Amino acid sequence: MSCIVFVILVASAYARVQAETPGVPLSPGEELAIAKFTLFKSHIWLLGSDGHEVRLTRAPGGDFAPAWSPDGKQIAFLSNREGDFHLYVMDVNDRSTKRISPILGHGRQLLRRPAWSPDGKEIAVTCEREESTKPPDQEADSKRLIRLYQLDGTYREIELAESISDPAWSPDGESLVCVRTIIGLADSPKIENALTAVSRHGRDHRDVIRVPGHLGYPAFSPDGTRIAFHSNHEGPAGDLSVIQIYVVNTDGNELRQLKEMETQCLWPTWSPDGEQIIFYANEPVEGVSPKTEVSRLYRVNLDGSGLRPFPGTREFAPAFKPSPN
Repeated sequence: MSCIVFVILVASAYARVQAETPGVPLSPGEELAIAKFTLFKSHIWLLGSDGHEVRLTRAPGGDFAPAWSPDGKQIAFLSNREGDFHLYVMDVNDRSTKRISPILGHGRQLLRRPAWSPDGKEIAVTCEREESTKPPDQEADSKRLIRLYQLDGTYREIELAESISDPAWSPDGESLVCVRTIIGLADSPKIENALTAVSRHGRDHRDVIRVPGHLGYPAFSPDGTRIAFHSNHEGPAGDLSVIQIYVVNTDGNELRQLKEMETQCLWPTWSPDGEQIIFYANEPVEGVSPKTEVSRLYRVNLDGSGLRPFPGTREFAPAFKPSPN
């Protein structure tokens, strides 16, 4: 009985949050693909500037991390609808969906968000594989690399000495920025993460910045001069609740926090004009015990002003539909 009462209180709180929030903070003509939880499952939705929402996926399992094709006609996403997580591509008009990734094999899985190359020929995604043959009762070591799929399912891989993840394409398509994890030696086991720029073919790489603690989900500004990402490098070591949004120039200069929030902030994405950033945050809900948080999207100017929440809740992984040329 107490569980039912709690669910009712949370649902009521969600409804109150939505009712008290102004309209969708999108400019005319803007459209977002988002992942949204409904009945404890995530599906892909479209969110328009007029507030309309259209659900795109209905398969069993969960659908996550939408990424638009450059021409705005298709959306790539990850889904576990067939058991393991695979990469799928959906035609936005007729909703037809195709699985791109073949059988991954033992000890391999796809993670995080896909990233579509500017020329539309490749989709980059994080691939994790087991690296050792430890006894069955011990967890195997693993390493992350970047796998780049073509639409026919063929792929190539970019691998560095350390694990790399969370790929994002530069607007000119000549490089990707990813997260490189550096683990210290046995006598100094400190973990650092770097934003690392890797050439398209993986032959060259350089660190943009290197920080202690967690770092993730980099995103290039539309003009290619800045990178947004989330990190907890200014907070207590290991405390993921203090993750915030940061922006840095692609040369590593002018690193700054976008806006200090009293909650965890994730998944930054740039507005089409490069003047604002949309991100996901967990917002505490008043009047509900035990402590409950509502996940929602926010939009903010690059100088930290003009913070505006979206009225919807349980929405994350925003991706702007490309503007027509």
